[in-house]
Amino acid sequence: MTNPPRWFLSGATAAALASGLIATGTATNAYADDLETTTLGGSAQLINGDVVQRWTVSALQPSSDAIPYPVTGTLWEAKASDAALQGNAIPIVSNFNARTRDGHDYRVLFTAATPQGVNPATLTQGQTTTGKLYFDVTGPPPDSVVFNAAGHDLAVWRPAPPPPPTSSGTGSVPSASTTPQTALPAANSSTPTAAPAAIGATPPPAPEAGSAGTPLPAPGATSPAPAATAPPAPAAGSAGTPLPAGSAGTPVVTPPAAADSAGTPATPTAPVAPPTTTAAGPPSP
Repeated sequence: MTNPPRWFLSGATAAALASGLIATGTATNAYADDLETTTLGGSAQLINGDVVQRWTVSALQPSSDAIPYPVTGTLWEAKASDAALQGNAIPIVSNFNARTRDGHDYRVLFTAATPQGVNPATLTQGQTTTGKLYFDVTGPPPDSVVFNAAGHDLAVWRPAPPPPPTSSGTGSVPSASTTPQTALPAANSSTPTAAPAAIGATPPPAPEAGSAGTPLPAPGATSPAPAATAPPAPAAGSAGTPLPAGSAGTPVVTPPAAADSAGTPATPTAPVAPPTTTAAGPPSP
């Protein structure tokens, strides 16, 4: 059974990487000074003369790996990959740092020989290597990774910004702006109602009986007898309610005239019998 390879840097190689003295081909280690900032999980291109390589860094987090290094704080890791886009590129792992929010750096543990680390061997054009970067975090936790050469930041991987807050009803409940608010008022205005007209309005009193539609008597004419005068109309609101006897619509019975009144023959009386006279006869003997 073969042991997995361990990426180990000799003392001279590690020192050269730390000082940025290693060059690819005949070009010197002169990276472009333009700082490229991206988010964790993104990629950044590093240009060193005619050599172009692309680093991708992600998943900065505490690590549970066991590495041959005397960690004094908390072991952290980040996943990294390097691709040679143009020319032969060397993955200079020693240029990486984990940085806290307030700017404190933790140098990558590039001298730790572990099979999980990034292979520092030279990449030919088109090749890619992938592994982990380890950091001994002895203070505040880091939140970004920086590629720094000769004291200059060339690439920074920051945490992704939080997503913008979304509405609680998005996609399920229509928001208030999408609901027409004028539907109810429009329906109310289109529906005629009699209530507003009735409020505060007093119906006119019913005309008295005999005034509407009854011809007035001609001048000089004899006024009709009081008995023939129709009773007043019922008050408003009594329509449909039976009225007592003798009201409008019921003929009034005229009482009989008194005896010996004008124009009425007197009732004949029985004749009185004449008194009877008894003749006195002669006295009896």
